Amino acid sequence: MNASLRKYRPALLLAIAGLLSALLSIGMAYYPTWLRFPFFPGTLFGVTVSASLGLSGALRKFWNLLAIPVASTLAYYVAFIVGGEFDSPFSREGTVSNASLFVGGLTGAFLVLSMISLLLDSTTSWQRRVLNAVCWSPVGGALGIVGGLLGLSLGMALWFLVHSLGLTSPDETFQNARGEPSQMFSIWMVWQTGMRALLGFVLRYTPQGESE
Repeated sequence: MNASLRKYRPALLLAIAGLLSALLSIGMAYYPTWLRFPFFPGTLFGVTVSASLGLSGALRKFWNLLAIPVASTLAYYVAFIVGGEFDSPFSREGTVSNASLFVGGLTGAFLVLSMISLLLDSTTSWQRRVLNAVCWSPVGGALGIVGGLLGLSLGMALWFLVHSLGLTSPDETFQNARGEPSQMFSIWMVWQTGMRALLGFVLRYTPQGESE
Protein backbone atom coordinates (compact mmCIF):
# COMPACT_ATOMS: atom_id res chain seq x y z
CA MET A 1 0.00 0.00 0.00
CA ASN A 2 2.80 2.41 0.92
CA ALA A 3 4.65 1.56 -2.29
CA SER A 4 1.48 2.25 -4.29
CA LEU A 5 1.02 5.63 -2.61
CA ARG A 6 4.63 6.56 -3.32
CA LYS A 7 4.04 5.93 -7.03
CA TYR A 8 1.25 8.49 -7.14
CA ARG A 9 2.80 11.02 -4.76
CA PRO A 10 4.41 13.15 -7.55
CA ALA A 11 1.07 13.36 -9.43
CA LEU A 12 -0.81 14.26 -6.25
CA LEU A 13 1.69 16.93 -5.27
CA LEU A 14 1.63 18.36 -8.79
CA ALA A 15 -2.18 18.56 -8.80
CA ILE A 16 -2.16 20.40 -5.47
CA ALA A 17 0.60 22.68 -6.76
CA GLY A 18 -1.51 23.44 -9.85
CA LEU A 19 -4.39 24.64 -7.73
CA LEU A 20 -2.02 26.69 -5.55
CA SER A 21 -0.23 28.38 -8.46
CA ALA A 22 -3.55 29.25 -10.14
CA LEU A 23 -4.87 30.84 -6.93
CA LEU A 24 -1.60 32.75 -6.47
CA SER A 25 -1.76 34.00 -10.07
CA ILE A 26 -5.34 35.20 -9.56
CA GLY A 27 -4.48 36.83 -6.24
CA MET A 28 -1.52 38.68 -7.78
CA ALA A 29 -3.42 39.85 -10.87
CA TYR A 30 -4.38 43.15 -9.23
CA TYR A 31 -1.06 43.88 -7.55
CA PRO A 32 0.63 47.13 -8.66
CA THR A 33 2.82 46.63 -11.72
CA TRP A 34 6.00 47.28 -9.76
CA LEU A 35 5.15 44.38 -7.42
CA ARG A 36 4.59 41.98 -10.31
CA PHE A 37 7.03 40.71 -12.90
CA PRO A 38 6.42 39.98 -16.59
CA PHE A 39 4.54 36.74 -17.24
CA PHE A 40 4.34 35.98 -13.51
CA PRO A 41 1.80 33.12 -13.91
CA GLY A 42 4.42 31.13 -15.80
CA THR A 43 6.99 31.71 -13.08
CA LEU A 44 4.56 30.74 -10.31
CA PHE A 45 3.68 27.62 -12.30
CA GLY A 46 7.36 26.66 -12.50
CA VAL A 47 8.13 27.44 -8.86
CA THR A 48 5.30 25.25 -7.59
CA VAL A 49 6.17 22.43 -10.02
CA SER A 50 9.80 22.60 -8.92
CA ALA A 51 8.81 22.55 -5.24
CA SER A 52 6.42 19.61 -5.62
CA LEU A 53 8.90 17.56 -7.67
CA GLY A 54 11.62 18.34 -5.16
CA LEU A 55 9.45 17.25 -2.23
CA SER A 56 8.50 14.04 -4.02
CA GLY A 57 12.14 13.17 -4.73
CA ALA A 58 11.74 13.29 -8.51
CA LEU A 59 14.27 16.13 -8.82
CA ARG A 60 17.73 15.08 -7.71
CA LYS A 61 19.82 18.01 -8.95
CA PHE A 62 19.61 21.39 -7.24
CA TRP A 63 20.11 23.39 -10.42
CA ASN A 64 16.96 21.83 -11.87
CA LEU A 65 14.96 23.44 -9.05
CA LEU A 66 16.03 26.79 -10.47
CA ALA A 67 15.87 25.84 -14.15
CA ILE A 68 12.23 24.73 -14.14
CA PRO A 69 10.78 28.18 -13.17
CA VAL A 70 12.94 29.79 -15.88
CA ALA A 71 11.75 27.25 -18.46
CA SER A 72 8.12 27.70 -17.38
CA THR A 73 8.33 31.50 -17.64
CA LEU A 74 9.78 31.15 -21.15
CA ALA A 75 7.01 28.72 -22.09
CA TYR A 76 4.33 31.15 -20.87
CA TYR A 77 5.90 34.00 -22.86
CA VAL A 78 6.15 31.98 -26.09
CA ALA A 79 2.59 30.61 -25.70
CA PHE A 80 1.28 34.14 -25.10
CA ILE A 81 2.99 35.49 -28.24
CA VAL A 82 2.14 32.54 -30.51
CA GLY A 83 -1.46 32.30 -29.31
CA GLY A 84 -1.96 36.01 -29.86
CA GLU A 85 -1.16 35.58 -33.54
CA PHE A 86 -4.30 33.46 -33.93
CA ASP A 87 -6.72 35.77 -32.14
CA SER A 88 -9.91 36.55 -34.02
CA PRO A 89 -11.53 39.98 -34.44
CA PHE A 90 -14.91 38.24 -34.23
CA SER A 91 -14.49 36.99 -30.65
CA ARG A 92 -16.65 38.46 -27.90
CA GLU A 93 -15.36 41.89 -26.82
CA GLY A 94 -12.76 41.63 -24.08
CA THR A 95 -12.20 37.90 -24.58
CA VAL A 96 -9.77 35.68 -26.49
CA SER A 97 -10.87 33.49 -29.41
CA ASN A 98 -10.96 29.69 -29.20
CA ALA A 99 -8.31 29.41 -31.92
CA SER A 100 -5.95 31.60 -29.92
CA LEU A 101 -6.66 29.66 -26.72
CA PHE A 102 -6.05 26.31 -28.40
CA VAL A 103 -2.78 27.34 -30.06
CA GLY A 104 -1.51 29.09 -26.94
CA GLY A 105 -2.50 26.16 -24.70
CA LEU A 106 -0.95 23.64 -27.09
CA THR A 107 2.29 25.61 -27.37
CA GLY A 108 2.59 26.05 -23.62
CA ALA A 109 1.85 22.37 -23.00
CA PHE A 110 4.49 21.21 -25.48
CA LEU A 111 7.17 23.47 -24.04
CA VAL A 112 6.34 22.64 -20.41
CA LEU A 113 6.18 18.87 -20.96
CA SER A 114 9.30 18.69 -23.12
CA MET A 115 11.51 21.04 -21.07
CA ILE A 116 10.60 19.60 -17.68
CA SER A 117 10.98 15.99 -18.83
CA LEU A 118 14.34 16.84 -20.40
CA LEU A 119 15.53 18.39 -17.14
CA LEU A 120 14.78 15.21 -15.19
CA ASP A 121 17.23 12.31 -15.03
CA SER A 122 15.75 9.55 -17.14
CA THR A 123 16.65 6.37 -18.93
CA THR A 124 14.32 7.41 -21.78
CA SER A 125 15.98 9.05 -24.79
CA TRP A 126 15.45 12.77 -25.32
CA GLN A 127 13.81 12.04 -28.67
CA ARG A 128 11.20 9.85 -26.96
CA ARG A 129 10.53 12.49 -24.33
CA VAL A 130 10.03 15.21 -26.95
CA LEU A 131 7.74 12.87 -28.92
CA ASN A 132 5.69 12.28 -25.76
CA ALA A 133 5.34 16.06 -25.37
CA VAL A 134 4.14 16.36 -28.99
CA CYS A 135 1.55 13.61 -28.46
CA TRP A 136 0.15 15.08 -25.23
CA SER A 137 0.33 18.78 -26.08
CA PRO A 138 -3.17 18.89 -27.72
CA VAL A 139 -4.55 18.26 -24.23
CA GLY A 140 -3.12 21.66 -23.28
CA GLY A 141 -4.92 23.22 -26.22
CA ALA A 142 -8.19 21.65 -25.14
CA LEU A 143 -7.66 22.88 -21.58
CA GLY A 144 -7.17 26.40 -22.94
CA ILE A 145 -10.51 26.28 -24.76
CA VAL A 146 -12.34 24.79 -21.76
CA GLY A 147 -10.87 27.46 -19.50
CA GLY A 148 -12.00 30.19 -21.88
CA LEU A 149 -15.52 28.79 -22.15
CA LEU A 150 -15.86 28.70 -18.35
CA GLY A 151 -15.07 32.41 -18.00
CA LEU A 152 -18.66 33.41 -17.21
CA SER A 153 -19.11 30.66 -14.61
CA LEU A 154 -15.86 29.51 -12.99
CA GLY A 155 -14.07 32.74 -13.88
CA MET A 156 -16.75 34.94 -12.33
CA ALA A 157 -16.86 32.73 -9.22
CA LEU A 158 -13.11 33.26 -8.83
CA TRP A 159 -13.53 36.99 -9.44
CA PHE A 160 -16.17 37.19 -6.70
CA LEU A 161 -13.73 35.41 -4.40
CA VAL A 162 -10.90 37.89 -4.91
CA HIS A 163 -13.40 40.78 -4.93
CA SER A 164 -14.74 39.70 -1.52
CA LEU A 165 -11.17 39.73 -0.21
CA GLY A 166 -10.71 43.30 -1.42
CA LEU A 167 -8.04 42.37 -3.98
CA THR A 168 -9.73 43.67 -7.13
CA SER A 169 -9.21 47.09 -8.65
CA PRO A 170 -11.44 49.78 -7.05
CA ASP A 171 -12.88 50.80 -10.42
CA GLU A 172 -13.61 47.26 -11.62
CA THR A 173 -17.29 46.34 -11.58
CA PHE A 174 -19.21 43.11 -12.06
CA GLN A 175 -19.99 44.13 -15.64
CA ASN A 176 -16.45 44.73 -16.89
CA ALA A 177 -15.18 41.67 -14.95
CA ARG A 178 -17.32 39.53 -17.28
CA GLY A 179 -14.79 40.04 -20.07
CA GLU A 180 -11.05 39.47 -19.95
CA PRO A 181 -10.57 39.22 -16.13
CA SER A 182 -13.03 36.36 -15.62
CA GLN A 183 -11.81 34.52 -18.73
CA MET A 184 -8.15 34.75 -17.68
CA PHE A 185 -9.00 33.54 -14.16
CA SER A 186 -10.77 30.44 -15.44
CA ILE A 187 -7.99 29.76 -17.98
CA TRP A 188 -5.33 29.94 -15.27
CA MET A 189 -7.32 27.63 -13.00
CA VAL A 190 -8.24 25.02 -15.62
CA TRP A 191 -4.97 25.00 -17.58
CA GLN A 192 -2.57 25.07 -14.65
CA THR A 193 -4.44 22.44 -12.65
CA GLY A 194 -5.06 20.24 -15.69
CA MET A 195 -1.47 20.50 -16.89
CA ARG A 196 -0.20 19.54 -13.45
CA ALA A 197 -2.31 16.37 -13.56
CA LEU A 198 -1.08 15.64 -17.11
CA LEU A 199 2.53 16.31 -16.15
CA GLY A 200 2.20 13.93 -13.20
CA PHE A 201 0.72 11.28 -15.51
CA VAL A 202 3.47 11.66 -18.12
CA LEU A 203 6.25 11.62 -15.53
CA ARG A 204 4.59 8.63 -13.85
CA TYR A 205 5.39 6.60 -16.97
CA THR A 206 8.85 8.09 -17.58
CA PRO A 207 11.47 5.84 -15.96
CA GLN A 208 13.74 7.87 -13.70
CA GLY A 209 17.44 7.22 -13.75
CA GLU A 210 19.69 7.09 -10.76
CA SER A 211 21.27 10.28 -9.57
CA GLU A 212 24.86 10.78 -10.48
